Amino acid sequence: MYTQLVGLPQGDWMKHMFREDSAQVHMIEMITLFWLFFLAAAFVIQLQVPDTNAIASDASKFATPGVNIGLFCSTPMVALSRNVSHKHSMKMLLTGDMIDASEARRIALINEYVSSGNLTKTVTDLAEKIGSKSSAVIRIGKEAFYKQTLLNLDEAYE
Repeated sequence: MYTQLVGLPQGDWMKHMFREDSAQVHMIEMITLFWLFFLAAAFVIQLQVPDTNAIASDASKFATPGVNIGLFCSTPMVALSRNVSHKHSMKMLLTGDMIDASEARRIALINEYVSSGNLTKTVTDLAEKIGSKSSAVIRIGKEAFYKQTLLNLDEAYE
């Protein structure tokens, strides 16, 4: 489903994401939807966090487990710490513990979670709703959103 939403052939999506700097996900001129059935760890979190509407199944788990094997998830940390509070990011990074979908929603790592049986329908409904909007307006709004996040409050209102 995700590969179809970004318009790339099945399998080419991941190659594209690895080739491109994951820091540029928000520059893609389309809305990205991330949906998870089971597990997101480290690099998957790095891809999922920026610029996405993230919907997970209620069976999903999330972790930055590098610390458990003597590594620190410093690359996923960048996206995580810019989208989840510092306290929650640090807890995930320092403990390597898995969190469930309910906790991921509570700390705003994902937008929502639904039963596994409803995941495809929920994502499809959201994709159709967003897809029914003007692509020009979505592109302009997305660009404006990310530009204003780099500005101070007064500059953002100008």
